[in-house]
Amino acid sequence: MNYEHSCGAVLYTVKNNQRYYVLVMESSGHYCFPKGHMEGTETAEQTAQREIIEETGIHCQFVPGMKRTIRYRICENTIKSVTYFVGFYENQKLMAQDTSEIKDIQCVPLKEALSLLKHSEMKNILIETDYMLSSKMSVFSVLKRS
Repeated sequence: MNYEHSCGAVLYTVKNNQRYYVLVMESSGHYCFPKGHMEGTETAEQTAQREIIEETGIHCQFVPGMKRTIRYRICENTIKSVTYFVGFYENQKLMAQDTSEIKDIQCVPLKEALSLLKHSEMKNILIETDYMLSSKMSVFSVLKRS
């Protein structure tokens, strides 16, 4: 059995008190979160940061404690795992460095992001991330008032 590992992130920013999520359209024509294969001795975080910059031009900060790994079979003898971190950014322009790999970049609110994603696993990751961010934000708001 062969194994592949990729890393990326659910990227978000906040505009007018609403979260916007970054999706990239791969050459296949499907939208997903920025991600890519680990190279050499990179850690998962290093791979995710490199791929995010390559695919979106964004330098982000990962939200501590928020990541998820999914596994799926990509062919008869290959299993792929993808680790998604959650990354926050602000005041940066989206711009793919490799336009042969990335056909489009969107930064959209949750509802629109869900309509662009075709795979249910990606939709689930986004819904869970949004819920967890909402929970974290409300906790942060309470702590700031104390």
